[in-house]
Amino acid sequence: MRLARSVTQAIPWVPTAAWLPSNVYFSEPQTTPWDLNFSLFGIPVRVSPWFWLGSAIFGFGMASHDIKLLFIWEVAVLISILLHEMGHAFMMRRFGEDPRVVLTFMGGLAIGGGGRSTSEQVMVSAAGPAAQLFLAAFCVAAVRASGYDYPAQVPFWNNAWFNLTGNDVNFLPYQNLNFFLAVMLLINVFWALVNLVPVWPLDGGQIVRAVMAAWNRDGARKSLVVSAIAGAAVAIYGFKEEQPFMGMMFAALAFDSFQTYQGARGRW
Repeated sequence: MRLARSVTQAIPWVPTAAWLPSNVYFSEPQTTPWDLNFSLFGIPVRVSPWFWLGSAIFGFGMASHDIKLLFIWEVAVLISILLHEMGHAFMMRRFGEDPRVVLTFMGGLAIGGGGRSTSEQVMVSAAGPAAQLFLAAFCVAAVRASGYDYPAQVPFWNNAWFNLTGNDVNFLPYQNLNFFLAVMLLINVFWALVNLVPVWPLDGGQIVRAVMAAWNRDGARKSLVVSAIAGAAVAIYGFKEEQPFMGMMFAALAFDSFQTYQGARGRW
């Protein structure tokens, strides 16, 4: 049995920065004496203490029996979310903005100057998931190049397609490292792809909104219809697949999009 299967069963579907990544859904948390502040490639980064608590809560069901696994989970989430937000931030900086990154309880924020063109907004929104998918591909390629099988299957990858991760018989001889690699693949593929669902304020929702607003004067409001329908569809899927957190979160986002749409029409 693949390690990824047991990891997936143990981890509830939860949003992180890869899920609520970029700008507006959560406000920036207040600074505290316990914030971790540093600069990465010239971009200021602030890690709120709520980030550590949130990621620990989300990983508790998987790793509560072993503090080492919980620590590994925290490291994997930190790397993945920070990379996602840095992807947004690098693209913002390319377009002349002065971005900063904040990691908080439900994920992270890449905060820039705004005022982007349609193409710039699309590239900024896509940069976060793209960075995660690149990291996942790098991890798989590095393990396979070393002559070992990767200890996880690629999420959404059909078994009938080309085998990317090996024959499941020759893992690296380090259990904790294999666990870390399995979690990294799960986070950086599954959450990155889910983040591209066209639901506001996910990256996919921001892309659809920017494109529709460019095509039609009323496109931004109409994009909320797409968001509500897509969110409802994913919510149904989540409940059907016995992922209640996924179902509830997307149901809430779908309702929020519908309510905002109605408000824009002056009815709410």
